Amino acid sequence: MDEKLPNTTITAAQAITGGSFTAPGSTNQMSNLPPFCRVAATLTPSTDSDIKIEVWLPASGWNGKFQAIGNGGWTGSIPYPAMAAALAEGIGLDVGGDAERKALAARPVVILALGERHVVVARVLRNQR
Repeated sequence: MDEKLPNTTITAAQAITGGSFTAPGSTNQMSNLPPFCRVAATLTPSTDSDIKIEVWLPASGWNGKFQAIGNGGWTGSIPYPAMAAALAEGIGLDVGGDAERKALAARPVVILALGERHVVVARVLRNQR
């Protein structure tokens, strides 16, 4: 299936094979991770939106489950430690979430985009696995 991802820029697509990962902007290394595929993207469904998302899928042993993590109360961040914990259980992950809260509060269309677009992108990427 070849689905297009409008208003989406893939900013990273990498195989993480070394058992550890350091999140962008962090110095804290997460270790004991199974090998996985990491895809990061920026979604811009409106001219003033800048939504960062990530999708992680285990390189092998995926249990077929897919879990959305994060965004409780519009956190405005990607919860990498929670993603690492779920990945260790063989779960594929989608997290949408690094969007500035002020922009969310002022722009209902951005709230809708944050709530919907990252799920679409995650589904497309999962299907291309």
